[in-house]
Amino acid sequence: MKKNNFKKTLLAVTLAASIALPTASVAGAAIAANAAPNVPFCADTDGNGAYNIRENLIYVSRSWYEASARSFAVTTDNLSRGKYPTSQGRYIVSNGEIKDLQPLARYVVNIVVYGNDLVESDLKDLNFSLNYKIKGEYTSNSVYTSSPASVTPDAANVHKFYVSFEFISKGDSVSFRSSIIRKQNFSINTEASVTATLDNESYYKIEAAPSEGEKLFIKIKYDPSISWNKMESWAKRLCVYANSLSKTTGVKNDTLYMDFHVSGDFYAHCNNDTINNGGDKYGYVGYTEDAANAELIDIATGRNIITWTSLHEMAHSYADGTNSEFRNNYIFFQPEEGDKNAFSFDEYLTNARGLTAIQNCDNLRNTDIHNGNHYEKYNKIAHIVAKDWPDNKMMQVASYLTYLNWDILEAYFAAESDNDTDFAVSEDAARKLNEYMGIEVPITENYLKFVNNFRKLTILKKGAYNEANFRSFLRAAHFKNDFMKELVTELRFYEG
Repeated sequence: MKKNNFKKTLLAVTLAASIALPTASVAGAAIAANAAPNVPFCADTDGNGAYNIRENLIYVSRSWYEASARSFAVTTDNLSRGKYPTSQGRYIVSNGEIKDLQPLARYVVNIVVYGNDLVESDLKDLNFSLNYKIKGEYTSNSVYTSSPASVTPDAANVHKFYVSFEFISKGDSVSFRSSIIRKQNFSINTEASVTATLDNESYYKIEAAPSEGEKLFIKIKYDPSISWNKMESWAKRLCVYANSLSKTTGVKNDTLYMDFHVSGDFYAHCNNDTINNGGDKYGYVGYTEDAANAELIDIATGRNIITWTSLHEMAHSYADGTNSEFRNNYIFFQPEEGDKNAFSFDEYLTNARGLTAIQNCDNLRNTDIHNGNHYEKYNKIAHIVAKDWPDNKMMQVASYLTYLNWDILEAYFAAESDNDTDFAVSEDAARKLNEYMGIEVPITENYLKFVNNFRKLTILKKGAYNEANFRSFLRAAHFKNDFMKELVTELRFYEG
């Protein structure tokens, strides 16, 4: 999971507009019927080295999240596999799938459990494993609810309990299984209820669906002060950006899910695994209330803007796909992959990736990037913001990279050649970098991935890797020995 490190800069005042619920669904303008079929949706059609995206082929629509309630079938399942005897307990399971869910909506499931020897302590740690599908295929598997279910005793029957748990739907259908109830003699009502809560009605779903390419599915708060034209233009702009990211990196997410209503310690974050275990299809970014409100303020202006938050988090999503050679060969996790406190070097590269995708798309070159008090174009914003954060290595790396030729960055983020999967050449570069910094960093796989970034940039800038070119590139690109030493220290290469 990645976080945006500029929370203090990006925090905005909460919108004061009251919520007024709409009474009808409104669709965006339809795809132009006379669109020329022989012109690609996304290609360099004018020969200037940047993509041209046919925005008239992006259909933007909205519909309202709803509060609703319905019943579904539940049953129990014996714990009878392998060495475990059935007497150890049973599970509660959904009898099939709960279908027709609203993706990213909040739901509550209620189940009635009872039995003559059942007591509250049998249920107090009960948890549920959820298996989602999108469009008929499994996506997130065995995702546990974030906390134990709520258990409420019945006022008239000490052996009857109402069990409920909440979830944010990560698909359009779900099935579930509880953790073990270590009693055999209990029953459940054969029907349970699932409720889409009232707070869903404060939001609407926006879908930006091109005729081909990357799609967006957005959950965002309804604000009556913002016209649909402004919201539609914003969604289309982000869809253009997603498609340029996809073309620039070679990563295909099919659909990027954007949830402008999440809780947690992160101002905003990207985690493709939220929607799809393994991250090989579908992307995901989430925004806290502060980040979402800042986005709404910019949408309300009607200006041609992409926030730094969206630039950053969406750019993360297009490094994470399993078809990404860039991820395989240039992004490390330190001290070990899967550690929630691990540094990912993608944090240091993602801003430059986003800016490169904007530069690489004619539709976006006049777009302003908004970060704090700054509204500036792709070729200046990183340098301006880096001056505000002189000790922030992530911003300094972005600034240094975007001083390079944009064609070099396009080739770098595409990672189409010379990835050196076995890091054979990078071992030499690692030793040379240690000499350059005057310190001895252990040559681990993580460190080789780190060094591989600078070796590849040397080749793209100088034409070939050798010691002279390597040192010359590092110095000329502002990656001087003191800076690199501080960066290596920050990334904890001596740990793990």
